[in-house]
Amino acid sequence: MKITVTGGAGFIGRELIRKLNALDYNDIIVVDNLDEYARVYDGLIFSEFKDFHNIDFSFLENVDFIFHLGANSSTRSKIEEIYEGNYVFTIQLFLEAKRKNIPVVFASSGAIYGSDRRISSAPSPLTAYGYTKLVCEKMINHFPDFYDNVVCLRYHNVYGATEAHKGDMSSIVYKWMSGAEHCLFCDSSTIKRDFVHVDDINEVHLTFIEYWEKFKSFGKTRIYDVGTGKAVSFQKLGNTIKKYTKKKIRYIDNPFTHENYQFYTEADTTALRGAFRKLGKKFIPMRIKDGVKKVYNDLYL
Repeated sequence: MKITVTGGAGFIGRELIRKLNALDYNDIIVVDNLDEYARVYDGLIFSEFKDFHNIDFSFLENVDFIFHLGANSSTRSKIEEIYEGNYVFTIQLFLEAKRKNIPVVFASSGAIYGSDRRISSAPSPLTAYGYTKLVCEKMINHFPDFYDNVVCLRYHNVYGATEAHKGDMSSIVYKWMSGAEHCLFCDSSTIKRDFVHVDDINEVHLTFIEYWEKFKSFGKTRIYDVGTGKAVSFQKLGNTIKKYTKKKIRYIDNPFTHENYQFYTEADTTALRGAFRKLGKKFIPMRIKDGVKKVYNDLYL
């Protein structure tokens, strides 16, 4: 099987390639920024590297499966750059994949939700990044028969031990474990997110390869929440990490409001668990204490 991974030099992409290599999937085309080539080259097996900025989609000939993970999630980028990278490229990729009948797993995001999912589960993105993800999803919803080869996965807060290159965009788990100051908002016991380990994300990726190979279709359900299904407060997460780092937590005032910050997100994993059951499998994501322990072990043991 020949597989394309866009964003293959990123955090989730590199871990996915590592998992694919372990299963003897080595004919992999990596699409990313050329200046990220060294990261994906280090210890991973792939057949080609394509520069995202200089691409004509002819490379999709004879490709059997696409993981479209690449996106611009930076809060410092201009809206035009985010739109060009996240929406324009994605729709072009969808169209080319449809012409060639290639299945696509598209990385959407929990960023499409608003400030508090307990109040409303309707999409209401607070950032340009979340908006571009939602617009791509709408293409699938509006033309479900045409885009029957695409499935969308709404990742929630992904963390792991190989986030160093993300800098300020890395998860609180990685930041604290790698030595950053332990700093939380004063109201962190009331701010809850669904934190999911990257290994669980990639278990989902591999499961959708199985799903397509078995059913030759992604079926009627085309959009899935991907998380643990259990929101955890930043305070509880901080206390869990603190057991390993032994550092004190410094509290600061929260400058955000419900207009520009997600105070509660939790994945609804009902549909995802149903997809696993169709394959005779169970989706059992790591609990936060187990995920934090794994990050510590991966970094230091």
